[in-house]
Amino acid sequence: MSVKKFADLLKNIHKNKMSGTLSLVFLKGQRNIYVKNGEISYLKSDYPDEKLGTILINQGLIDEKELEDAIVKSKEKGVVLGEYLIKEKKITNEDLKKSLKQLFLMIIEACFLEDLKDINFVKKDIRIDKKLFMDIKMGNLVLETFRKIDHRDFEEFYKEHKKSKPKLNPDAIFDYKNLNLNPLEGFILSRVDGKLSLEEIKKIAFTEDKKFYKTIFALDFLGLIDFQDNKEEKKQEDKKNEKNHIQQTEQKVKEECYQKEPQEEAENFNIENFLIEVEKLYLDLPTINYYKLLNMEVDFDDLEELRNNYHRLIKKFHPDSHPELKEVHHKLQAIISTITKAYQTLKNKYSRNEYNKKMHITVEKNHSPLNEEKSKPTEVYKSKEEKKEELKKKIESFVKAGMLYDAITLLENGCQEYKDDLYFFKTLGNIYFRTPTKLKQAIKYLEKAHTMDRKDPDVIKNLAGAYKKVGFYREAYSYYKKLIHIDPDNKEALEFIEEVEGKDNFLSKIKNLFGKK
Repeated sequence: MSVKKFADLLKNIHKNKMSGTLSLVFLKGQRNIYVKNGEISYLKSDYPDEKLGTILINQGLIDEKELEDAIVKSKEKGVVLGEYLIKEKKITNEDLKKSLKQLFLMIIEACFLEDLKDINFVKKDIRIDKKLFMDIKMGNLVLETFRKIDHRDFEEFYKEHKKSKPKLNPDAIFDYKNLNLNPLEGFILSRVDGKLSLEEIKKIAFTEDKKFYKTIFALDFLGLIDFQDNKEEKKQEDKKNEKNHIQQTEQKVKEECYQKEPQEEAENFNIENFLIEVEKLYLDLPTINYYKLLNMEVDFDDLEELRNNYHRLIKKFHPDSHPELKEVHHKLQAIISTITKAYQTLKNKYSRNEYNKKMHITVEKNHSPLNEEKSKPTEVYKSKEEKKEELKKKIESFVKAGMLYDAITLLENGCQEYKDDLYFFKTLGNIYFRTPTKLKQAIKYLEKAHTMDRKDPDVIKNLAGAYKKVGFYREAYSYYKKLIHIDPDNKEALEFIEEVEGKDNFLSKIKNLFGKK
């Protein structure tokens, strides 16, 4: 389901003040959204990562053993987990509210981005336990989600309406008084008067394209703006001027940042390199190795070094250290959360051992003859090939069960350990290909797989599809042509080539790129 369709569904539920349960079935589980009078009352998920206990652990409020004990004892006493933890003074009421909100945002974000198998809405009066009930307005919850995610639907929606002159909607679906609008959203609303087109508003908004696109989409979802057709066609914005404007804006941010930094630090701090580092680290977060993140050896014993590395990274990437870079604050916050989770995992012996098992990390220790003797009866030797086959079986079981995040983690390890094995690069590339926000990673791993086997039709097909989705039509055209040589009846390739070759101006560009007349 596209972002637009899911947003329209939620908007319709709110508009009609509906009550009931919205059940969403995905590849590896189900998520339920409980709605009362058009507002979200509670959310529930089958996913292991989308549980209150997991969120509390990730935030360092409790550890895994405390969670296990709390689950057992709360069931014995017949109370919900959150209430039990508060009574036992393990967490505060404020901790619970923040954790639940983070959980709800995580679930809603996943609903927008993951492939949906089935959907059902059962209309009925919803009664939520007061201990679970969260007074979160649907408009604010979805609005916060829009700010976090990126999706092609945002840009497509903008392109559809960029010539239009929006005006304020007198019959807004969501009451703006109950909405937590940010400065950009407020600024855009102040310029919506039926006289300026979206293109013109975008020029004076002084913000990055993606941020503007998602803001317009969000304001439309909230029903705050209404579009009028602009009958007069305008010329497209000069790309060169747009590029100059972006460079000027980046230079302005850079100058402001340097003015506030001490002179010595300003000389060493390069904002462009920092932003590149943030972007790369943010994209790697779902599969990053905790040891690599905190710059520690897998057999380390020095907790002081771990603590120092943790504090250094927190200071480096914390949003408060970079108040001028507001456009990447959400990415910095995600990085900080992962760094904290990594630190909490590695500093505790139990959680560290569990992490090593999950990641198939073997810690080599120096064996004395005595230790060697003790280990002989229980130790079973496995060759590298046997370990590889065992890893593949585990990955396949995760993929079959729809546990893609776990599969990705193991595949990343496999790509590093077995650099000549096509399976790991092909499988990882194919999984990323099915995720709209991970197409660049898909291309990276599929290109590597293609160098290993130039005639694998699945790799070529998904490479072509990935390039097509990100708008690299030259590369898509090239790979679809290769696919036709291997699979002459491939419908997807034939349709794309036919579509491209049916557009004379586009075809001429393609041919020029390939050196044809």
